[in-house]
Amino acid sequence: TSFCTEQGDGRMIEEILQGIKESDNIEIADYDSTGIENMLELYAGADAIVATRFHAMILGLIFAKKILPISYNEKMFHTLMDAGYTGRILNLSDLASFDCMDIESQMSLLDYDKLRQMRAEAEGHFIFLDHVLGHQEKVSGRGDK
Repeated sequence: TSFCTEQGDGRMIEEILQGIKESDNIEIADYDSTGIENMLELYAGADAIVATRFHAMILGLIFAKKILPISYNEKMFHTLMDAGYTGRILNLSDLASFDCMDIESQMSLLDYDKLRQMRAEAEGHFIFLDHVLGHQEKVSGRGDK
């Protein structure tokens, strides 16, 4: 999928496809023309995801798909490390030397128990935020609007 045409996602997709022998069974979708609902359906039905965008990686993890993350910044790398991801993480700068012929063996899943734990922790963050915002509303709701 392409999330950001302006930043060269289409070019990156073409570069990746050039290195794959049998690319006939690979579906490419552009976020702008596909829309969010269809994109989510594509992710849910995908066998595997090569993620060059942070959101693509997160959706791959959420839908418990095999992923091959191509990290372009430390945010993606650190998120994967925090999540306990043990698969290969490609650096964008190393893409030219990457052998795409055996791409599936390079992909990995996140441990499902770890994913469940992360989801529970994320929900806890929202509970804390709700508490903080609720507290602020009570403080500022004294009629001094």
